[in-house]
Amino acid sequence: MKSFWGNFLKYGSYILIFILPIIYFGDNISYSYITSKAFVFYAFVEILFSVWIYTMFLDSSFRLSKKNWLYFIPLFVYVGWLTLTGLLGANPMLSFWASLGRNTGLLAIYHCVAFTIIIASLVKRNGINYLYKFLYYFVFGGFILSISIWLGDEGMNVFSFLKDSQGGGLIGNSSLAGTYLLFVLAFAFILLTFPTFSNIKKWWIGIMAGIILFSPIFFNLYGLFTGKGIIGSARGATLGILVMLGVTLFSYLFFAERKVLRIFGITGIVFGFLIFSIGWIQLINPNTWFHQKFDQSASSTRFIFWNAAQKAINKHPWMGYGPENFAIAFQQNFDPKITITNNLNDKHGNETWTDRAHNIYYDTGVSGGYPAILLYLFFIFSILYALYKAKYADKIDSLPAAILVGLLIGYLFQNLFVFDSLHSILALYVLAGIVFVLSDILDKNEYSKILPSLWLKTILAVVLILLCCTSLIFFVYRPLKKAIMYDIVIKMYIDKRPEYYKYLLQGSSIGDQYDTSSMANTIITYYSNNLMSIKADKGLTLYVENELIALSQYLEIITKTNKTDSRLYFSLVNAYLTEISLKDKPFDPVLSKHIFDLLDYNQQLSPNNLEIYWARARTYAWAGDIKNSIKEYQKAIDIDPTIPESHEFLINLAKVIKDQKLYEASMAQARKDIPGFSVTN
Repeated sequence: MKSFWGNFLKYGSYILIFILPIIYFGDNISYSYITSKAFVFYAFVEILFSVWIYTMFLDSSFRLSKKNWLYFIPLFVYVGWLTLTGLLGANPMLSFWASLGRNTGLLAIYHCVAFTIIIASLVKRNGINYLYKFLYYFVFGGFILSISIWLGDEGMNVFSFLKDSQGGGLIGNSSLAGTYLLFVLAFAFILLTFPTFSNIKKWWIGIMAGIILFSPIFFNLYGLFTGKGIIGSARGATLGILVMLGVTLFSYLFFAERKVLRIFGITGIVFGFLIFSIGWIQLINPNTWFHQKFDQSASSTRFIFWNAAQKAINKHPWMGYGPENFAIAFQQNFDPKITITNNLNDKHGNETWTDRAHNIYYDTGVSGGYPAILLYLFFIFSILYALYKAKYADKIDSLPAAILVGLLIGYLFQNLFVFDSLHSILALYVLAGIVFVLSDILDKNEYSKILPSLWLKTILAVVLILLCCTSLIFFVYRPLKKAIMYDIVIKMYIDKRPEYYKYLLQGSSIGDQYDTSSMANTIITYYSNNLMSIKADKGLTLYVENELIALSQYLEIITKTNKTDSRLYFSLVNAYLTEISLKDKPFDPVLSKHIFDLLDYNQQLSPNNLEIYWARARTYAWAGDIKNSIKEYQKAIDIDPTIPESHEFLINLAKVIKDQKLYEASMAQARKDIPGFSVTN
């Protein structure tokens, strides 16, 4: 019986790490590339962790030693600090659940830590053979992921269900897939050093690594034949691979026995650090060629994100805003230039509602202040230290140790340009767990058993089953049901959808803090952008009116508990304004006051978001107060004169009210503030 549970853990870990990057439920759930994996991961971990606790009481060989737990302290302290900042942060619920499209909140982190402890226990107990099998399944799952990338929208475009995968295959994003595959490649290289593997198996691992390395997101072999070029879409991860290989070389020299080689290794590491320092200084200096080239390739948004993040950290240097609350911090430190859109060749796109800084330093700093950054670096250092100790205890050879050092540095480097996902967080934590127990792997003759009485085992089993079932209900079933309901609502026919908003108020609270506003903004923006064609169809107009009324009522309820999402309040205001325009609704002083109250509150959340001023100007115009409408547009212009939309709205207002003097003055101001300005509509 005891060996059964040990095998259950072992094979359960193999299955989970293999299927995690490739699980996909189809388009029947919101953010299917993410949620398909997250909730399966949660379910697996909750079951495995319950079994591990039970097995640990029956067999002491599954227990980690005091030395192992000491290595885990930096990770626990880091996660503990994030927990504290989440509880005291801007939106504790969002910190815990995260959005459905991310699933990287505290709940995900806790599950990653739990799985890491399981893997550390299994490596300690079962030894190197288990470790290499586990890494093999890790690599094999990554290989299947890379096949989906080859066949996806940036590759051969074979499968229609991958048409919206953004180059990431079954992960759904090329940058997130690239980060995960960075770990996969490193583990594949380590497997090639395993002495007991047959040549056939090594050839197979090499083929898998080659297919990954030359996939469309890294060194794009397929792109050479299609004219897309050799550099794939995951540019940050591609740079991470190059950094990993360079650091691996110098680390291998550092671990060498010959002094001259160690000197070369140390020199290379120091020289590489200097090159990075100089390059980073050049990157963040807006007057340099390097900065301007990166600015063009990243559509300028990265520096806007980073500047806003630094301002947010400066405001809350000790505790930050809490995990997953970057969107809140970004709105408080909003840069209007992010709203520049098509009339300037889509320079920025429209990333007004971004929720990531795309930089691990800034994302971590916003989550937990400077202490979080230091604790994260301390955690990384603990991995390097444990690896160093294992190397000089002869528990790992020089080349695998050098590869792992290269992997860590390459991962940190590429994370300066992207953000973490559930997959990359899990991969990092699992790597840490493996390294922490490398120097403490048991011999077979060290196994010992604990034989508690039958009634104690029964009580423990019952308690664990109850706890596991409870967690499965609250952290898997109910959130998964909610995610499915979001997908049902967004895809529902317009004549039926108003009846379904009430179902989004039931069950789990996941999604209420971020995904609701995402859904609402998508629906309302579509209606407002197609207002004239909708008004031309009387039958469609009636359906849209009913939809906007039901959606507004639903959003009003959500605002009672969600006080931090600027997009939520803007979507509610936009719903009212769109309904007013659609119905040519006569002025209603009660509704007008309510809209102004919503805008006033939203302005506290995002003082520099020009869309708030534009909406207030529209509301004044509806009330017939043209003077204040003009003032609101002028306020928006004063905040940032380089934003063309503010000028356009004021010019169009002048046309509507036939004020030639205002029109000429507005055009003159626009051309002064924006050289070459012209009205686009």
